[in-house]
Amino acid sequence: MGRLENDKTRRVMLLRSLARLTSVPEKDGAASQGDGLGLKCMQLLSFLMKRSPDAEQEVLTVVQEIIVEPLATKQKVEYLPMTTMAALCTFDSSKLTEALKPIVGWLVDM
Repeated sequence: MGRLENDKTRRVMLLRSLARLTSVPEKDGAASQGDGLGLKCMQLLSFLMKRSPDAEQEVLTVVQEIIVEPLATKQKVEYLPMTTMAALCTFDSSKLTEALKPIVGWLVDM
C-alpha cells in the first residue's frame, strides 16, 4: 500500500475525515479542558498543515470544502459550531483569510 505521505488519494481522504470530525461537540467538562474530539481533530489538521507549503494548501482546500462551504450556505448564525471556529483560530497560515472569505459575514456578526 505504501506510505500515506506518498498516496495523495488516501491522504486527502484522511484529511476530509478529520475535517468532518471537527464538528463533533465536546462532552460535558471537555470544553473547559479543551480536549474535545472536534478540537483535537482541528489541532491535528493545523499540525499537518505545517509540514510543507503543499500540505498547507491541501489542508486549507479540505477545510474550505468540508467546513467553510457548508457554513456559507446556512442561513442562521446560531448554527455556527463555535468549537470549530475557535479551533480554526489555532491555524497558523497566511492563506487562512482567503479560505474563510465565504463566511466573513458570519465572523463579523459573532
